[in-house]
Amino acid sequence: MISRRWKKRGLIFAVVVIAILMIGAIKTDVPAHLQGSLVIQGRIVDCDFQQIGRRGGDFFMGIRLDEPAAPYLRFNGRRSERSVYEALCARKPTVRVTYHAVKRIIGPVRFWIDDVVEG
Repeated sequence: MISRRWKKRGLIFAVVVIAILMIGAIKTDVPAHLQGSLVIQGRIVDCDFQQIGRRGGDFFMGIRLDEPAAPYLRFNGRRSERSVYEALCARKPTVRVTYHAVKRIIGPVRFWIDDVVEG
């Protein structure tokens, strides 16, 4: 049987972990040069796909472009849209991507896709 002391330590540990996760979700301002809507054009080099959640209702996609200044671009979408994006990535066309930057208290600036247009 677990002693009271270990139960208390386990509870404290769980509270600390939850607090860190909650603090990590707080958004902060991005640097001035990254504020607002950003646009970049380039050919798709690589895409990463991952399922979000246990039931697979959503997916995550990461895109790398051949443009040297292009950051790693991220997108979360519905499962019903996934085949469209997989086909796009398989063709590796030139795309024009509109995106925005998000900074959280913990972690780097990340770039999230608002729109992708082929051509």
